[in-house]
Amino acid sequence: MAACDNSAPQFRIVQIVADMSHAPFQIDFQSASLDELVNDNHVLAAISFSDSSRILDKQKPVFSVNLTNLESVEDASLVEVWRSREPVQTHASGDLLLSCNSDILFGFIQLKEADFENLVDATEAAYQQILGYLEQSDYQYLLRIWNYFSSINDEVGGLERYRQFCLGRQRALDQFGNFPYAPPAATAIGAANGDLQVYFIAARDAGVQLENPRQVSAFLYPRKYGEVSPAFSRATYKQWGKLGAQSAPSKEHLYISGTASIVGHESQHPGQTREQLQETLKNVEALIQHAHETLDLSISQLQDVSHLKVYLRDASFLPTAKQVVEERLGVNRDARSPTVLYLQGDVCRADLLVEIEAACL
Repeated sequence: MAACDNSAPQFRIVQIVADMSHAPFQIDFQSASLDELVNDNHVLAAISFSDSSRILDKQKPVFSVNLTNLESVEDASLVEVWRSREPVQTHASGDLLLSCNSDILFGFIQLKEADFENLVDATEAAYQQILGYLEQSDYQYLLRIWNYFSSINDEVGGLERYRQFCLGRQRALDQFGNFPYAPPAATAIGAANGDLQVYFIAARDAGVQLENPRQVSAFLYPRKYGEVSPAFSRATYKQWGKLGAQSAPSKEHLYISGTASIVGHESQHPGQTREQLQETLKNVEALIQHAHETLDLSISQLQDVSHLKVYLRDASFLPTAKQVVEERLGVNRDARSPTVLYLQGDVCRADLLVEIEAACL
């Protein structure tokens, strides 16, 4: 029996699917209302992208992120649905909203910055709750994490807010002994306004963290990028199911962090949207190819991804972004074409105009 929280035995999985070889969840983008999904016991999480941040349930991670969907401004009903292959159990712990099945935990926290002195303290508090909970749970290994907060490039009190975020995260990591393995894949994007929102997935055993051969690892950045380095890996590889069991083939996932036009540790092509997009896609594909070569990952090229999220600093970049991405993917809009979501959000460096994350599921 699996539980989201060891200290709360009443929250337990009541049905376990016999075939454990497939991935414990899938991600779909569908036109729906968040309200319709709250009571679906096969939904791990549901996320909409709109002009406000809100939480629809006091226990389950069903919420909206304050990022505009640039292709559906008039239709705020597009929802990212994390669907479990078995019934889920939900649980609240402090400010955390949690949902789990027997293999994976999805967690979400939203904190009001106004309740803290600064973003450093808010971030530290959020990560303290996350890391403290995981330390006591059956799901101790972070695979992927997303971070959204406003005014990411603004300087407050002599320190850029992204650097404040990194400092607060590191203070929490220092308290919990840092990661017992390489840090998880991650995204940090500036929303238009609203609260600090962090959501994540964690598992019972670790994935494999990957770095990009074209880039310096973010956690090894030189000090010019901040007092502490960003604590994330370029990607996490996770194999679900047992390898080698004839009746139970394993399922591979690759979760690719937010990726930008950076080679080594230097930003490339300042002020040039098209060139930054092309460089970013080169980085994403280099990472996929690296995973293919080192881990024998079945996919080997950009076209094999399940979906991409393209974050654009300015909505006016959308036509260029769509042209570059579709040309690079060779999109024919057949059943195998990746889902691409274009969102307006600020990137962690002021000289970067675009960031792309991907998943291979």
